[in-house]
Order: sequence, then structure tokens, then C-alpha cells
Amino acid sequence: MKVSRYICILAIVLIMTIFTIAEGTRTIKIGYNIAEMEKELKGLVEENKSLEYRLNQSKTLERISKRVEDLELGLVITNDNGYIILVNKAYGRVKKIPYGKVGA
Repeated sequence: MKVSRYICILAIVLIMTIFTIAEGTRTIKIGYNIAEMEKELKGLVEENKSLEYRLNQSKTLERISKRVEDLELGLVITNDNGYIILVNKAYGRVKKIPYGKVGA
């Protein structure tokens, strides 16, 4: 009788130990997943900032292009290849200047 009680107690303790280890492992996995998601979130936030900056730049170029067209200065701004094309009406020449560079 005493032996069967000890076996039952041992079985209960063993089951509780396995459950505790399984829950601990699950908690650790969840912690790693959270850390990975935070890292991914940080990357996505940086990408979002970059895309917003590019969007604002694009809007600015469109605004400048529209304003130049309204003033009829003979300047055409394109965003296809990252070039600003200057058209000089007096001489009929076309200059291509890489975007961001100021040329004469």
C-alpha cells in the first residue's frame, strides 16, 4: 500500500515537473519571438521614415515643376532617371545635371 502511494506521488511530481519545464520553454520562445518582432518593427519604422522622406521629396519636385511651368522659365524637371533637364530657349541647348547637383 505504501509503495503504491509513493508511486502515485512520484508520478504526480513527474507530471508537474514536465508541465513546468514545458511552460518555461514556451515562455522563453515567446520572449525570443517578441525580441524578433521588436527588431522587425524597428526596421519597418526606419523603412517608413525613408519612404515618407522620398514621398515628400517627390511632392516637392512636383510642386517646383508646376511652379516653373507656371512661370514659363523654360525649365523642365523630370524624376525618371534622377536628372533635372535645363532647357535654354535662347540657344536651344539641353543640359542634363544629376539630381542634387547645381550646375551653371
